[in-house]
Parts: sequence; structure tokens; C-alpha cells
Amino acid sequence: VTGIEDTERKKVFEVYPNPVSLNEKLTIQVNGSGMSSIDLMDMTGRVVKQVYAGEVCFPFTKDIELSTLSRGLYFIRLSLDGKIMTSKVFVN
Repeated sequence: VTGIEDTERKKVFEVYPNPVSLNEKLTIQVNGSGMSSIDLMDMTGRVVKQVYAGEVCFPFTKDIELSTLSRGLYFIRLSLDGKIMTSKVFVN
């Protein structure tokens, strides 16, 4: 089931490179249009950075600066027209 959910998520948004180094930028690509919010969360679910809030139009890309973060596991949460999806990101 996880593979199917991952495939469906990739149709809507992708996060790359993953894993990513602290000195690199993380890119989020949204393959849809509508009202959106994108958050970067730590392992506890705390929002460490609000990446974007507003309307997106296909294709939409956003780069995230990571230099202020600690190494570890993070999550990108995308809300697009009421649907919420997440993706793991490893920062090393």
C-alpha cells in the first residue's frame, strides 16, 4: 500500500534532492493548481519553516534554504485544495 500512496503523492508533488546536504537547496515541485500551503516540519510535527502559503499554478517550484537547520529527518507537508500529503526529507 505504501508504494501506491507514494506513487500518487509523486503525481502531485516531488521533493529533491533527497537526501540533501545543509549547504544545498531543497526544491519542491507541485504538479497541480489551487490554494496551497507548504510547511517544513521536524520529527515531532513542529513546523520549523512555513515555506509557502497562497495560490499555486502548475508547474510550481519553490527552493528552500536549509543552512539554519540541524541534520536529521524532516517532513514536507503540502496542503493543496484541502488534501494533505507529506514527504520525508533527510538532511545530512
